[in-house]
This record gives sequence, C-alpha cells and structure tokens, in this order.
Amino acid sequence: MERVAFQAKLCEGLESPVKDDEFRKIKKVLAPFMKTLKKRKRVKTDIVADQHHELYLKSSPNELLARLQSSYTDPLKLRTLMNETGELLKSVTKSKCFNLYLTDVEKGEILMISEYVNDNERFELRFPIEPGTYMAAYVAYSKEYVISSDILGDVRFSHGIPFAGTTVKAAIGIPIVTSVQGNCIGVIELYRDTSGPPYNLVNLQICSALTAWMGIAVEQNTARLNIAKEVDIHKSISLLSNLYFGRVLSFGKFLSDVLNILKACVHAEKGGFFVFTETVPLGSEDDLFADAYEEGFDEKQLNILYKKRTKVRFVNNEPGFPGYVARKGEIFNIRDAYKDSRFDKKNDTGFFRTRSMLCFPIKSSHGVVAVLKLVNKQDSSYFREEDINVLEPHLLDIGIVCQHYELDVANTKMNMKLIEAEALLDYAMKPSAEEHSLLKYLVQQESSFPPGFFKFEWDTIAFEEDSLKYIAYAILSDETLEPLFEFHTLLDFLLRIRKGHRPVMFHNFDHAFSVFHCIYLMYHKTKDKCTPMEAVTLILAALCHDVDHMGVTNSFLMLKNDLKFQLYEDICGEAHRFEVAMLSIQASNVLLKFSSENYQTITKNLRKLMISLDLSVHFQNRMQILHLLNADTFNWSNPDHRFLSMSMVLMCADKCFIFKHFENVKKFTTNFYKELQHQGDLERAMEFEPLPILDRSKSDSIPENQVLLTTIILIPVIDIVILLFPQLSMLKEMASQTLDKWKEILSMKGQEMWRMNQALVKDKRDKRNHRVSVSRSSSIRTFMSEK
Repeated sequence: MERVAFQAKLCEGLESPVKDDEFRKIKKVLAPFMKTLKKRKRVKTDIVADQHHELYLKSSPNELLARLQSSYTDPLKLRTLMNETGELLKSVTKSKCFNLYLTDVEKGEILMISEYVNDNERFELRFPIEPGTYMAAYVAYSKEYVISSDILGDVRFSHGIPFAGTTVKAAIGIPIVTSVQGNCIGVIELYRDTSGPPYNLVNLQICSALTAWMGIAVEQNTARLNIAKEVDIHKSISLLSNLYFGRVLSFGKFLSDVLNILKACVHAEKGGFFVFTETVPLGSEDDLFADAYEEGFDEKQLNILYKKRTKVRFVNNEPGFPGYVARKGEIFNIRDAYKDSRFDKKNDTGFFRTRSMLCFPIKSSHGVVAVLKLVNKQDSSYFREEDINVLEPHLLDIGIVCQHYELDVANTKMNMKLIEAEALLDYAMKPSAEEHSLLKYLVQQESSFPPGFFKFEWDTIAFEEDSLKYIAYAILSDETLEPLFEFHTLLDFLLRIRKGHRPVMFHNFDHAFSVFHCIYLMYHKTKDKCTPMEAVTLILAALCHDVDHMGVTNSFLMLKNDLKFQLYEDICGEAHRFEVAMLSIQASNVLLKFSSENYQTITKNLRKLMISLDLSVHFQNRMQILHLLNADTFNWSNPDHRFLSMSMVLMCADKCFIFKHFENVKKFTTNFYKELQHQGDLERAMEFEPLPILDRSKSDSIPENQVLLTTIILIPVIDIVILLFPQLSMLKEMASQTLDKWKEILSMKGQEMWRMNQALVKDKRDKRNHRVSVSRSSSIRTFMSEK
C-alpha cells in the first residue's frame, strides 16, 4: 500500500502511467531528495531511564490504580447493604418478600436488583421512572412513600410489582433519599400475600426511619470516600509532576501514568492527549496542529500510550473533536459519537468502535494547551456528570505540566538555534588556510625582536600590522611559555581573536596588542614571582579582554536595556566578552596541553580577571589588597592574594599607553575620547543628556580629565604593582612624566593648545595687522619643544 501511494503521488500529472521498471529507476534517482516514510510511525512513551527507575517506583501510581479499581468502585457495597436492610425489614414487618431498586437519574430509569434478577447486564430489568406503571417507579418519581392495601386493584400502578404473582395483596414502597441533595438513590419494596394483613403506621415508621438513616449514611460515606479519592488522585498526580519537573519522567511517561489514573477514575475504556504546538486562543479559526498521544498495543500486547511521529491537524469546521474542544474551550460529553457530525469516524478501525466520548480542554491563562479525550465508559453507556466533577479539579495540575512542556519545547528549539548560530559563528571566525599558512610562515621567518621591543615605551602603533606575528613569536620564544602551547592551535587562536575584535576607535585589537606587550614585559621581569600558568592566564586576558567590544560602556548597555544587560546584568560587557573569548579558546583548543584541572583553574581566573577590569570591581579589589599590604598580611602562598595581584597587573597593563612617548599618548587619547564621544552622540540621539566626558562639545576638558583619571586610577594601581614587584619601579617614573605633560597642558588653559582630533587653522594678525594662519596642534608642539 505504501508503495502504491508513493507511486501515485510521484506519477501525479503524467500523461501515461509509469511502468514498474521505469518507476524503480525514478525512485532510485529521487530517493535522496524525497522524505522517506519510516515503518514505525509512533514512539513509545512508557519508558523510564534506568538511573531513575528506583525513584519512579517509589511514586508509581500502581497502588492508586488498584484502589480505584476496588475500594472506590462500589464504596459502600450498596447492593449488599440494601439487601441486608431488605431482609431486616422483611423480618420486622412480617412481609412475604421484598424487592430492591437502584435509580439512574440521568437515564431516568430504575434498575431492579432483587434476588430473582441475575447481576448481569444481559439480565438487568430496567423501566422508566414515571407514574402510572410500577409502584417502585412511582416511588422513585415522587420520592415519597406509598402504602397500598391491594396492589393488584390499585389504579395508580397498572403494572403492580414485578414477579409478585397473583397472590400479592398489601405493599409498601419506601424511597432512599439523600439528606442534602434530596436525590432518590434507591427504593425498597415490601409486600404480603392475601393471607397477611395490610401494613400499618408502625410498619411505615420503622421502614421510613431505617431508610432515612440509610440515605444519610450513604451520602456521607460517599462524600468521605470521594474526598479520599480526590486527595489520592491529587497526591499521585503531584508526585508524577514532581518527577517530571525533576527530569525523572519524560513528558510522554507523565501523560501515560496520568491517563491510566483518569481512566480508572471514570472507568473509561480508552483515552488520549492532544498537546498543541501553540496555545490555542478561544475562537481561533486557524488550522491547529497537535502531538497526539493515544493508546495502542505493543509487541507484548500491552496497552500503552504512544506518541505519533507526525502531528495531527485539525481544520476549522471539519470533523475532529479535539480541535473543536480547543477552539471552544468547553467540556464536551458525547453520549453517542456516531450521531454527532463533529466526530471523525476515520479514527475507528475494524477492531474498535467509539460509543461515547468525554473531552476536556486543558487551559492556561492564554488559551487551551491540550485536550484530554476519554472514550467508552465501561460500566455505563455514556459518561455522567459525576465523572466530570471527579476529573475537572485535576486538570489544573496537568495544565501546569503542559505549559512547562510547551516552554521546554520552545527552549529546546531555541537552544538548537543557538547551536546552529554558534556553528555559523565558528565558521565565520575560523581562519582560512591561507591566513594560517601566511602567519605560520611569518612567525617561522622571524629571527629577532624589533628594536626597543623590551621597553615599555615601545611604539606598538608602528607595528600594528604585524601584531599577530610578534605575539606568536614572543610566546614561542620564551622558554617557560613555549612548552605550554601547540604551534598550530596558538596561531588558530590568535587569528580567531583578531577577527573577534570590532573596528571601534580604541577598544580594538591594536589595544589588545599593546596590553599584551605590557603583560609580556611584566612577566619577563617578574618570573621569580609569577608562574607560567598565571602568565598564560594574563596573556589570554590581555588578548581577550576587549573582544567584541562595541565601543560603549556598561552604563550605555543598561540605558539601552541591551540584551547583554538583560543576560548578565550589571557587569554585562565584561561577562559577555568572556563568553565570546571562551568560544575561541574552545574552538581553537589553545589550552590543549593543560590538564583538565589546570584548564578549569585558568578559565575560572580568566573570567575573574576580565570582570575585575570593571571599575566597581577594581575598586573593591584595590581596597582588599591595600588592606593586606598595609597590615603586612599579604601572602604569596594564598591563591586569593595572588589573584588580587594579577588583577592589579592587568589593570595596570590595560592603561599601558601612559608608559609611551607623549606623541603616542596623544594618539591613544584621541581614539579613546572619539569612542566616548560617539557614545555621547548615541545617548543624545536617544534624548538623554550625556555626561561631560562623553560630550563632544566639551573636548576642552580632556587634559583635565586625563589628569584626574591618571591620579585617581592609574597612579594608585602602579604604586601597588611596584610594592608587589619592585622590578617594575620604572613604571612610576614613566607614568609621572606623562602626568606632568598633561598638567603642563592644563596650565596652558586659555592659550593656544592641542585639541583632540583638531588641526584647525585660526586666523591671527601680526603687529602690522596682517592675517597669519597658525595650526593649533603645531602651536602646542612648538610650545612643547621649547619646554
């Protein structure tokens, strides 16, 4: 059949049928591009992972199912109780015989359960609850007692008493009525033959008192057992929900166990769940798609819940009860499915026929998330109102799990998209073979460092184009660092990191190169205190600390409510850059030679180091290490103390442009403030007033800002670094020289001076009142040279 359907679809639209041999050739060619149909079209859900099996057994609903099938099915053994009561009343009232009846209010029928009727559905005697026929039917109809001195001659009951014979004479019928709802649940009928006297008032009082207490007892005990039943069901579903939320049970297994409980509650033959791919709003006219969980038989002929591989589609205004229930959001109790046009008869097979159906919408706050379907009540021809009352309270618990599943599915899909995005990012970041080969060639051809490389004031700007070559060469030339890296992975990492930096004005890869150079020189001069693994961590931090920097501060990300701020909160920029750095570290496997323990230590400290560059964290770290140094309790054997020293070294290196010649300092400063002022422009476009340091119109304050930044942040850090590493004492002198230059410029305020990104021509007049053009930048350079 599958082949015929495939061939029919494939050959649709052709003028003449395709022969079998031609069809085989066509199928062979098209097979890779066609969706193949798998033989197995459904998936088992009744599976628990081995590691969770013991935990599941402790919460298994099997005990509850046993109680639902025994203790709760006929809670008071009502037939037995009525029979014993009938025997007692028969003896007390000296009656010849008695009949017992149970009422079916929904059907409007009365069922005879006397000793003469076999307790089998085939032999049940039922007749309508109405006046004018049987005395018991009249008693059930009126809910009042009846005494007749001559039942055969009583015109109110043309049918008299069933199976009483022709010798019956006096009769009494007593209803068993509940005290609260006033429902007639049964009738006890006593009668005497012609040899006995009529029933008197005493007989009536005895019968009425006993049946009244029976009605109260039945009602209260039924209520008690219903409460116990509901508590048991709620507890079992809650335990299953807890196992699902704890990832012990799959969603399908949860539905399977819950369905078994609900079926046992109402004695349904079969059931299923339809879980919609999206929440269905009330009144929706769109086509609906759902995962169908329906019962079937496995290879061992056990009835278990299966999930269909293909989604079920419910078209508006076409047969299909689950879709109809989802759109309406109402409970539907179908007494005869084949008489209802909304029932899809295709669901029935030759081995199964749907008689009655009960469908519940499982709702969330936004609509319907699933539909529960129960089919064929086993102890009746259709489902009753009490069945709905029993199941409805538990739909909320099921709905919560279904909502969680919907979110879980959406989260899983989002994670899959994230994996795809990471794969695409890795593809974009992966260096080409030509790039890798060229860098490898350049590094191998290099034989010495450029002049002045081992000086902090070395001009990194002049060597920016060859930055990767010198970074790799410096690492591989160091006898303590070279064994820690594999040549190929190091080059791959460096190429990836360079690609990861954005072309912003300051926080770009050129800045990372400068910071690396400073860290490398610091390590070169302090090997007696800094371990190679710490040096690797600092080198990675220097190269990665501004990867994917957007050229804006954390305050701007917060102001814009950027996704990074929502994901990482306050220190969002640094946290994001660490995650991006880890992508390149993992993809390149640059830490291949480190053990798992050392790898964890490096990445943990790397994250802390990158976070420590945020000024709020830096000031906390600075206060801690100052306290340790002032109290003379700093201990190089303490890992926390060593980390604090590393954070100070990295902060010092991050501001390394202060150690350069002043011409280069001005270049770095220009780019730094261009980046800040660009952020100020963005804030102004968002209708915010930028801070003065971000305001382009206040560029005159740059020297003053630099003096403050150097005094407040840089000099204290340098002092701490020198206390920890006396070998780096030259840093203080270089920083002081730069600070003096800024103070000198600041003292010239009001005179012709250098301004960032300006080389403007200003009209001036000499003593003869002739116009003279003087560059502001050349003016300050002239002044500086004179000094």
